Amino acid sequence: MLSKNSSIEHQVTAGAVKLLIPGAADRIEELKALLHPFLSAEMDVGLAGRSVAITIKVPAIDAMTVPFSGVSDKALIAMAAADALAEMVGKFRQQGLRID
Repeated sequence: MLSKNSSIEHQVTAGAVKLLIPGAADRIEELKALLHPFLSAEMDVGLAGRSVAITIKVPAIDAMTVPFSGVSDKALIAMAAADALAEMVGKFRQQGLRID
């Protein structure tokens, strides 16, 4: 569903899952307007360097000091957020629209 340049990333220690659209920073207002009808309440559109990021806040994970069994519930929340971003892209594309 994503273009070859876009990616969904779980920023583990930052507590965020982001759909990154590289090189789109100069189009942020256009993308905000296009994406608005497809965004859920927990999604926020902003800048991430030269990229536009659609971000969902999730619990941060201290991956270096806590075993996975202790944070698996947080990982599941992050996976659900990534899935929500992918579904949003799918709905966007079903309307014949492109992010990039």
